[in-house]
Amino acid sequence: MVDTSAWIEVFRASEVGGVILEHIKLSDKNLTPTVVLAEMRSAYYRRDDIDSESFYDDLEIVKRLSDIVNEIDERIAISAGDKHGKIHTPNNNISQIDCILWILAEDFEYKVISTDGHFKDCPVAIYLDKREP
Repeated sequence: MVDTSAWIEVFRASEVGGVILEHIKLSDKNLTPTVVLAEMRSAYYRRDDIDSESFYDDLEIVKRLSDIVNEIDERIAISAGDKHGKIHTPNNNISQIDCILWILAEDFEYKVISTDGHFKDCPVAIYLDKREP
């Protein structure tokens, strides 16, 4: 399961992005939840004023390398809210979206590939530090 931070590193063509791309290519099946698309659009393309054409070009790559899933039902939403309430602290600024990914990864028995520090010790994540590929 590919997190927003991982896709962003792939599209920036950073060194860790290359490592992430290898993970993606070696996997039999990759998932990108629809909430990641929303976060990508706002957290990277809009915030950094990158044109819409680039977003849609990159979206085609996401769709070619992963399956887009929309599996957020009532149980997932409530479980993610519980997870967020338990682990979100001033020192762990995990987002609601990342908690959704965590719960989805548990459900699908997948790993979340991410460069977000709050996934560093997460049992369902492959954490790659973008400062140390």
